[in-house]
Amino acid sequence: MEDRKRMGFGVIIFLVAFAGVLFLAYRKVWKDAH
Repeated sequence: MEDRKRMGFGVIIFLVAFAGVLFLAYRKVWKDAH
């Protein structure tokens, strides 16, 4: 059960990091478009 909880935590961190990268890339593209 402990491994599963740690894996879920890693997935959450990965998703947050992925969302952050997407947000920054989106903002950069949006700035270039205008």
